[in-house]
Amino acid sequence: MSQQKERIAYLLEVYTSQKATVQEEQELMEWMQEAQEEGELKTYIENLWDHYKRESEYSHVNWDRMFESVINRDKVFSIAGEAKRKRIPWGRIAAAAAVLVLLASGTYLLLTPNNNKPSTTKADSQQDFKKDITPAKQQVILTLSDGTIKMLDNVTNGTITLQGTTQAVKNDGSITYLENKNAEVVFNTIATEKGRTFHLQLADGTDVWLDALSSIHFPTSFPGKERAVEITGQAYFEVAKNAKQPFKVRSGDQVVEVLGTHFNINAYTDQDAMRTTLLEGKVKIVNRQSAIGNASTDPQQQSAILKPGEQAILTHDSRLTVHGVDAESVIDWKKGYFSFNNATIKTVMQEVSRWYDIDVSYEGNSREIFSGKIDRNLSLRELLEGLGETRVHYRIEANKKVIILP
Repeated sequence: MSQQKERIAYLLEVYTSQKATVQEEQELMEWMQEAQEEGELKTYIENLWDHYKRESEYSHVNWDRMFESVINRDKVFSIAGEAKRKRIPWGRIAAAAAVLVLLASGTYLLLTPNNNKPSTTKADSQQDFKKDITPAKQQVILTLSDGTIKMLDNVTNGTITLQGTTQAVKNDGSITYLENKNAEVVFNTIATEKGRTFHLQLADGTDVWLDALSSIHFPTSFPGKERAVEITGQAYFEVAKNAKQPFKVRSGDQVVEVLGTHFNINAYTDQDAMRTTLLEGKVKIVNRQSAIGNASTDPQQQSAILKPGEQAILTHDSRLTVHGVDAESVIDWKKGYFSFNNATIKTVMQEVSRWYDIDVSYEGNSREIFSGKIDRNLSLRELLEGLGETRVHYRIEANKKVIILP
């Protein structure tokens, strides 16, 4: 084996045995970005792979499914606890090495607790599954200004007329409103049910993606001095630039003011705060509650200007703060992933319940904290098995009820 291959073999060995230094981990990650299928190195990794398959600690892993899942992803391979994510060309050997790294770092299914203790407890009552639960895939509902309701999944693809001269083009999981400055301005609402995301393009060219259990209320054209919409739940915006016509998004007590930018708003009412994350451009966050004279609110917290990579958090008691985040990970939901950063089990299960249409209750108070991401296309059983690897106990009961145990 060449000196370089010996070095890679050494790096894989120390990493998978959790003995690598920070510098050695970085060196390994850099190699994995350039990994090629080479004979001797391939043999080494395959032997290491076989070693892990024989270990009783990993006897529960469906190795074939996991390997295929990894090599079929053209997404980002992430290591729990790292802020930076590295893109890897998914050759089979790079993929095999990646899975070994996932196992060594405790990130099976890319979902990990924030500590590094080995996983020793499996979830309770997995054998109780009679029928696996898949993502809910419920309806997307369009409500017209006169109250007419249309189930968009039942609408044929192509151009459709919605009240008078308003027209839109429907294409499977997307609808585009066509600009008509002579049309009467009416308001529509599009809402997603559990397990659904949806894309729409407004008449001004602004693109909006809705997460599950979210909605947007909007005009079918924008003839006035501003473009204003209102949302609930979570939405990602790519706003068409128009300096003469500012774009505003209202969600609860918050208003986001923009000219042209990319940002995400998470405004689910069952969470502790609203979170607005900026990916591109500049936005102004205004707390409407404090702006109308809430005497208990610090005047300095009434508004904030966000730069890319920053997130504004507006709590229910009208406190507005700003901090830096990994903005790309915030919109992992749009790419088909759950993404967590130091999230509690309740935060995790809130997202899971919106996606799988399940009811969740808790016996005891789990203090596990999770960071990482997991594929939204997994069945509930696969997802809960992944949670089980992080020492979360659960029980499944009838009528899609999940109980998180102490």
